[in-house]
Amino acid sequence: MSENDPNRLLVQILKCQLRGLFRSLEMGFLELSWSIYLT
Repeated sequence: MSENDPNRLLVQILKCQLRGLFRSLEMGFLELSWSIYLT
């Protein structure tokens, strides 16, 4: 397995995308709980 393995690159990209997805989900959840709390 070389360092320039395409699968490794793909895994790195997927990890970054998952991290961004979880962050946006977290932000959406916070906004939702705030709107519920304020009403």
